Amino acid sequence: MKYLFVLLTIAGLFLAGCGQQESQAEAAVEPQIVKVDVEGMTCDGCVNSIKSAMAESEGVVECEVSLEQNLATISYDPSKTSPDALIKTIEDHGYGAKVAKQ
Repeated sequence: MKYLFVLLTIAGLFLAGCGQQESQAEAAVEPQIVKVDVEGMTCDGCVNSIKSAMAESEGVVECEVSLEQNLATISYDPSKTSPDALIKTIEDHGYGAKVAKQ
């Protein structure tokens, strides 16, 4: 009985360790940055609307929006989202959007 307990304990530790390795591998994905030209923003409410939409989007790490430049700078996890998906989210909130020329 003691042998079975030890064996189950070792198996449990092994399985717990496997999960940590996967988490570390996922955390190793380097965030990417995309700059998006946004059309149709007229006030700070528009800026906040886009920031909120990005905050709710899976894979978005950070988002800064400039009303003056009509530009959103979005840091994202490429394993969870893409520039096209981010642009679609902005468009779904009523704004025009396209990847900014560098």
